Formats: sequence, structure tokens, C-alpha cells
Amino acid sequence: RSTPFPYTALFRSAFEIASTFEFGNGYWVQTIQSCNVAVEYQSLCSLSYALTPSWDLIGSVDGSVPWANRVSVPPEVVNPALFGFNSATQTYFISPNMEAGNGYFVHTIGNSALTIDCAAAAPENRFRPVVEFTPSWESIISLETGDQHQELMFGMHPSASSGFDMFLDISFPPYPGSTYAVSKFSWVVDDPASAPLYKSLVDDGRHASWELFVELSESGELLWRDLPKGYRCLLWNGGQATRIYDGISIPLPSGKH
Repeated sequence: RSTPFPYTALFRSAFEIASTFEFGNGYWVQTIQSCNVAVEYQSLCSLSYALTPSWDLIGSVDGSVPWANRVSVPPEVVNPALFGFNSATQTYFISPNMEAGNGYFVHTIGNSALTIDCAAAAPENRFRPVVEFTPSWESIISLETGDQHQELMFGMHPSASSGFDMFLDISFPPYPGSTYAVSKFSWVVDDPASAPLYKSLVDDGRHASWELFVELSESGELLWRDLPKGYRCLLWNGGQATRIYDGISIPLPSGKH
């Protein structure tokens, strides 16, 4: 049911100030210190959402539901990545499940009807992409500062292009104007509508490059994991090239890089 609550924001193409909680919607709540919020509601086991192109901020049903069990019509316009938000680190993460009491960002490239049911098993005849979306290789770069840990993913895929590819690349959801990560860390592509990116895949080949944007409010370090075998990996920063290896950290001072 609708529950009055001050200082909340919901997202419908843009952020709006909300005066009530409504089941099925996701919300941002800003606080000046740690606190507990109690909301009285009538539990629901099934919800339907009318998703619109770009980002949708949705709530969940009662209980835990695997995101793989979703039913969407048409299915091919909904990105398979479900984004939650970690308020402690002020960063997004990809969640395999929808949990009661949490809000999530979903990205679509067209209108879609989405249904979440806590009693339903995974649908048998789910949409299967024309191409196999398993990358040729995929690696992780992490940014460590005094109180933050953020990760980005990159790699190669034979069906990737030099721009943004739906179901291959993954964008970061938007932040409210007053809520932002202390450190900015993302991949950059030519298409401004798709930047910043959490995951960037490029065409499979012998050579490739990624543009990485880093802005630090304090000093930190970059760390790589699962680098591809047979490739020589270099980090270019300020005209200087540094060879990178698995598990080797590279320090960065505060500022833009």
C-alpha cells in the first residue's frame, strides 16, 4: 500500500521527489547518519511492471526471486544485468536476485511488460539470443581507495563493435543529483548516451584499446585480475606506458586520470 515518507526520490525517466512508498517502485532515501526505517505494507508475491526505454527503477516482491526467473514481453529488449546499490561504498553492483525491501535498476531499449513472481520457476522457453554472449575472454580491473572498492569488467567478443552493444556492454545506472560515488571510475565510449560503462567488450582480435576514466578524491591503486594469456597489456597514463600483470597494483594520486 502507499505509505507516507518524506525526502524520497523515485525514477521515471528522471528523478522525482516522492511523498509515498508504492509497492513495485524503487526509491532513493537520503540520510545524514545511519538509521533504521520501518514501513508497514501488505506483502505481494507477484508484480507486473510497464518498462520504458532507458533506465527503470523498480522494487521487488516479498521474498527472494532469482532475476533469471523474470518474464518479459518482448524479452529481447531487457538487459540481463540487474543493478543494486551498496550504500556503504556508494557503488552499484550486479545482483543475481531480487530481494524484498530493495530497489533495482533495469535497462531496456524498448517498451516491455515485466512480471516477477516469487512462486514461479524459471520459464522453460526463455528468449535465447541469436549469438552466444560468452566472451572470448573477460578480465576485471578494480579501484581501491581508503574506504572504497569498485570494479569494472572488460574483454573481447566476436560480435562486439567499437561502440555500445546491447547485451554485451553494460552501462552504469544514474545517480540522484545529491548522491554520487566519491571516486569516479568507468569505461568511456564514443556514444555519450551509453557512457559511463561498467562492462566494455570490443571486437575479438590481436589488438584492442579501452579508454578508462578515473577521478579520485584521494590516492588509490588499480589492480587487474584474470588478464588474457598470450596478450601484452599496457596502461597509458599521461603519455607514459606501464606493463600490467595479474595481481600487480599501480598507485594513482588524487585527481583525474
